[in-house]
Amino acid sequence: MHIGSSNHKFTYNLNGVELQEVSVERDLGIYIDSSLQPSKHCLEAAKRGNRVLGMIKRNFSFLKEDIVVRLYKQLVRPHLEYAVQAWNPYFAKDKEVLEKVQRRATRMISSLEGSLL
Repeated sequence: MHIGSSNHKFTYNLNGVELQEVSVERDLGIYIDSSLQPSKHCLEAAKRGNRVLGMIKRNFSFLKEDIVVRLYKQLVRPHLEYAVQAWNPYFAKDKEVLEKVQRRATRMISSLEGSLL
């Protein structure tokens, strides 16, 4: 990955093998692209959050609302908030992707309809 507009885009070799150029790099669980935008990370975090939320809905639909809220806070929110200081979503589209997961969770719990957890 080459960062910056004035980068000379050198090719790099490791043990005689040329390293391929990538557009997105994952480091410590955070996806960063060459323009340093967190959009890919927000999409991946939402995908993981939705996956866990679906698992909660399929397997724990019979539980009381307070238990589902606790499961959400312990299993889903960490995916949405992991290292938020490093990738802080500052575009509205990135925030919307993450808030969509939260709205889906509140729809699962009828008493919290319309509010964010």
